[in-house]
Amino acid sequence: MVSSNDDVGIPKQKSKSTDGIVVRKYNSLLFGAIMVLITCSVMSLIVVSYNVYYLLCNGNLECFGPSFFNIWPRSFLLAFAVSIPIVLTVGQSIRKIVDRIVGGS
Repeated sequence: MVSSNDDVGIPKQKSKSTDGIVVRKYNSLLFGAIMVLITCSVMSLIVVSYNVYYLLCNGNLECFGPSFFNIWPRSFLLAFAVSIPIVLTVGQSIRKIVDRIVGGS
């Protein structure tokens, strides 16, 4: 008696178009969005922290918390809203330039 592949523990192959959660054609879009999210978070956190602590609060820690949490979310959202269209429009051009520099296809 011949057994099927399922009986011997060989996993079924997935369809090429549905590997992962997101379809492969959106990889670069998702990569760009995640990079923008991380970059905007870190940069706005650093810049707002510096500005609130040294310029707004003059080194007073009691002032820092309330001021920071009132300013940072707006700063992050503005940076994110500006960065997403830039990355989406310039990303393909940058990829072509990098491919020329490194000699890719």
